[in-house]
Amino acid sequence: MNRKNCLKKPNIFFLILIVISLFFAPQPAASEFGDGEITLYYSTWWWVHDVDTEITISATVHDFCDPYDVTFTIVSGPHAGLTSTVETGLWGHADFTYTGTTAGIDVIEATYVDCDGNIVSNQIQVEWSDEPKIIALSVNSDGLGLRRVEYEMSIAGRLVERAYSNVVDAYVEMPVEENVDVIFTIISGPHAGLTSTVQTELGGWARFTYTGTSVGTDVIEGTFVSSEGSVTADQTTVIWSDQPIYEIEMHPAPDYLMKYLVGTQESIHADVYDITLPIGQAIENIDVTFTILSGPHTGLTYTVQTGGLGETKFTYTGASEGTDSIEVSFFDEQGNIVTSSQTTIRWLDQPVVIDLSQSDDAGLVDTQHDIFAQLVCIGRMPLDGTISFTIISGPHAGLTNSVQIDRTGNARFTYTGTSEGTDVIETSFVDWEGNTITSNQITMTWEAPQGTPIFISESKGTVYFDPSQGTIQDITHLSGSLIPEAPPSEANFYYGLFKFNIVDVAPGTGVGMTLRFPDNLPTGTTYWKYGPTIETPTPHWYEIPCLINGNKLFITLTDGGNGDDDLIVNGRINDDGGPSIPQTPEPIPEFPTLTIPVIIVIGLLFLFSKRK
Repeated sequence: MNRKNCLKKPNIFFLILIVISLFFAPQPAASEFGDGEITLYYSTWWWVHDVDTEITISATVHDFCDPYDVTFTIVSGPHAGLTSTVETGLWGHADFTYTGTTAGIDVIEATYVDCDGNIVSNQIQVEWSDEPKIIALSVNSDGLGLRRVEYEMSIAGRLVERAYSNVVDAYVEMPVEENVDVIFTIISGPHAGLTSTVQTELGGWARFTYTGTSVGTDVIEGTFVSSEGSVTADQTTVIWSDQPIYEIEMHPAPDYLMKYLVGTQESIHADVYDITLPIGQAIENIDVTFTILSGPHTGLTYTVQTGGLGETKFTYTGASEGTDSIEVSFFDEQGNIVTSSQTTIRWLDQPVVIDLSQSDDAGLVDTQHDIFAQLVCIGRMPLDGTISFTIISGPHAGLTNSVQIDRTGNARFTYTGTSEGTDVIETSFVDWEGNTITSNQITMTWEAPQGTPIFISESKGTVYFDPSQGTIQDITHLSGSLIPEAPPSEANFYYGLFKFNIVDVAPGTGVGMTLRFPDNLPTGTTYWKYGPTIETPTPHWYEIPCLINGNKLFITLTDGGNGDDDLIVNGRINDDGGPSIPQTPEPIPEFPTLTIPVIIVIGLLFLFSKRK
């Protein structure tokens, strides 16, 4: 084949790729290519702008038609009515520049008419301020703030301008210009009195470097005198040591579970560093011991000497399935033992297994129960597949359900118990070769409700109160808002509060109370009461000890003691209280992924570069 002629022809592979991408690409939404979209952004990332300065607002039109006229209009704010029409240039770009003359918030709208005659617009805010900016100094030590005597340590300071933004309701920052003096002073510690004046560089950074000569902790302060004469300061610390401080870095990392096949030979790596030396200097020629602390290979050890980069390796063959926990240790110069964090390896007897990691559980009839299963693979998780849940024996034997796994291999099966007894549950998965893989088995025991019921709501179900002696009377469900005093800020009364009396109690004795909830209670659940106590006779919020076991909460109330609101030994207990469920943080949203149009553009650019 003529190489010269070949290079002049289009790359057939990429032509096919582009055609396929266009054919299978999803139809764009109204805000994507084809139906028109206009994006507005600042030409600078500084959010609050000084009056009497310029700002440029940039617009990018995303459409497949010819260049457009983009009309910028300030629709509200101190500069309302100002307008400008600009034709888009390369990549659909257009700029609008104006000078702010008055403090306030402008709302700027950019519009254009797309190739279908639709008016497309978007808005952005610009905040103008005539208030002076505050200049703040932040100081930090490089690395961990630990350093060996006779070595250098650098302290970095950064000057930033801070201004309050009404748009974001917070202070925003940007670096000040360069060539501003920052004074670093060691105000206490073995090197107290040492000082240096350093000018800021690009980005507002200034750096102070000095050598430690004595052991101890230095407190370093950075100061700056503003043009108004005010002094701003910040502090950091450096610990100087004449002894090494070691760190062992494990591979795989302690927070990552590696999975290998039984019968294969695999390696654990460890690197040893002295973190008091610059950039964590590696420690060579010391004896390091790998120990398997728990798992199918417990007790296995291996001692090896570190190499020139502080590196070591332990290789062994997995003989049994299970999870090994491995630790690395060595003795330092003073005979003290230095240990690593533990890392884990899981050995599988086949490339794909299913875990039912829950322990055996129990719940009330007529409530729901969740069963969680996870597909564990050596290598890449399949993008598609289902796990089959089957109740193989018990009152609900024969019930089955196939559930699609998520991208981490997890699946959940929820069912309602309708009869008393113990279910045995198993899951299965059919692999790529048609083999059926089964999981371990767990049990779910369904119990008939015992005690006095109180209905909460359709979504939260019914709670049952079962005292060890006496009789429940006058039980009611309360909202926390009905209590005269607001609940503690840390309390989360998901199930509300309960008011009840226990009568026919042996005077002066304790009553064990079991509360059964529709769902398991999380670790950290507490029980709060509102009422008087022997120590504080004025009604107030207080906790009483409780025990949690699945969906059951156990408390003890004593006639005439704390927990009995009348504090009288009379064979009757009055109670106002309820469980506080730990609050969980909201999940962090995921970042969006690249779309097919981006892939198409990359392919086109590559194709055209090949044709040159």
